[in-house]
Amino acid sequence: MYWWIILAISATAIVAGIIGTCYDDCSNWFVSIISGACAFLIAGMVILILSIQRPQEIAVFEQQKAYIESHMSKNDIEDAALTTKKIELNDWLYNAQYQYEHFKGWNLCPDNIKELQAIK
Repeated sequence: MYWWIILAISATAIVAGIIGTCYDDCSNWFVSIISGACAFLIAGMVILILSIQRPQEIAVFEQQKAYIESHMSKNDIEDAALTTKKIELNDWLYNAQYQYEHFKGWNLCPDNIKELQAIK
């Protein structure tokens, strides 16, 4: 949510800078254009990356959870590897849910993250 606000504000700064340079030859407008363009690019890249990355991470978690819960280990080494993977995936889930709860406007995480259950 907040990334979209930054994107809108930076676009406004770019437009204001362009309009300002048409009426006044002051270098302050050029600073507005450059800073607005930098903020626009950063916010746009963050929105693009997070909107692709988060759903992909959730899909991977769900697939690996289904595999781990349905798989029966055949020996102690495989059991240890599955336990390690469970801990790693649950750690990711708890971290993602914490970020969703506390940084809701910044992380662009889908709402279905809070419905995911840890791997038993």
